[in-house]
Amino acid sequence: WREADSSDVNGLLALVQAAYRGPGGWTSEVGLVEGERIGPDELRAEIDSPAAVVMVVDDREGIVACCVVHGGDGPVAHFGLFAVDPARQASGVGRRLMIAARQLAAERFGADTLEISVVSGQAALTAWYERLGFAPTGETIPFPDDPTDRPLVAGLHFILMRAPTRRAPYALSWSGGKDSALALHALTADGEPPPSALVTTITADHERISMHGVRHELLRRQAEAIGVDLVEVRIPAGASNEVYESAFTAALAAPPLNELRD
Repeated sequence: WREADSSDVNGLLALVQAAYRGPGGWTSEVGLVEGERIGPDELRAEIDSPAAVVMVVDDREGIVACCVVHGGDGPVAHFGLFAVDPARQASGVGRRLMIAARQLAAERFGADTLEISVVSGQAALTAWYERLGFAPTGETIPFPDDPTDRPLVAGLHFILMRAPTRRAPYALSWSGGKDSALALHALTADGEPPPSALVTTITADHERISMHGVRHELLRRQAEAIGVDLVEVRIPAGASNEVYESAFTAALAAPPLNELRD
């Protein structure tokens, strides 16, 4: 992504209007709101504001995604004007831009929380934000009385949602197999930080991972390649579920896992 400048105004206006007022895509507000989503003067003010960053993603065809991040006086930054070309909305570009916006809010504005406002009646969009870690605050904002941006549904309002700008430190339960590797990829593919530790149950009698029988030496090499700590939960062969739970509980209560929980 890059920061928008004044030469982007026309391209941004076309993208935003297509995403919000066009018939396709998960951000479309057709049937809920009509009119101009944002005007050129308002958009230029956003681009020129020192308290905001308009983020733009390009490809060879032009601008394909955008958003704006507003810094606040406190620890909360605001995310808005989120638009992705309807033809590109299944490509993952929106998710990656959202992750970048959270990082920018933390690094540029010192925010620990990112806030968004979603038009009521957008259940699919609200669910998408929830999958990215946003949660409703319980607060709502009335729809503004704007002659250029008119609600078509009585009682339309905005739902406030918030998410942390940085993922809390976490540990990943690790079996040494392909499912664990896929989970690690999903957690880190978009630039998110890796886990602080891998947690693996070892059958001490055989020095192998209890789940798949992977050798202990290979497990250590996996942790070294990922670059994170390895927490071994050691149990005897044929251990009962009670023995397993006791060993796992002890590992959770000891460093470094207890520090992550705190």
